[in-house]
Amino acid sequence: MADPSNRLHQRGLIADPKNKNKSVIFTGEGLARALLRRGSSPLCHEDTCMIIRSWKAVVLPKNVDAYARHFCDSVLPALRRNPGHKGAYLLKKNGDAGVDLIVLTLWETMESIHKFAGNAADAAVVEPAAQAVLASFDRKVQHYEVVLSSVSQPQIRAS
Repeated sequence: MADPSNRLHQRGLIADPKNKNKSVIFTGEGLARALLRRGSSPLCHEDTCMIIRSWKAVVLPKNVDAYARHFCDSVLPALRRNPGHKGAYLLKKNGDAGVDLIVLTLWETMESIHKFAGNAADAAVVEPAAQAVLASFDRKVQHYEVVLSSVSQPQIRAS
């Protein structure tokens, strides 16, 4: 009988199973099928749809903590005042020109984003205090509709 991991790979449901003892990486189709089997729908329904607003910046390593403080003390409270706001992530990665930051905010609707950002929803909202510690930042944001999510309660890991 063939190895189950190899069969799943041949059907396009998991990535190459070379490191099958370490972890299994689902393909997009495989994840959707697994969630469907568990009763989760991979489709975005009106009552459960979410939009992710993505913004990028670069900060010098010495300013990472200053931006994180600004994010916690100023950005998060401003976001939480908006009823359509559902959460936020601040991501970092060491890059060649400094530390890359990505801010992901989660929203119920584009209307709720407009209430936060105004009519030009694709314009970044970057306060002067943030601009002072950033080496560079995108003037525009990107919006993505969540098609599928397997996240229930995200775990915060201290760095």
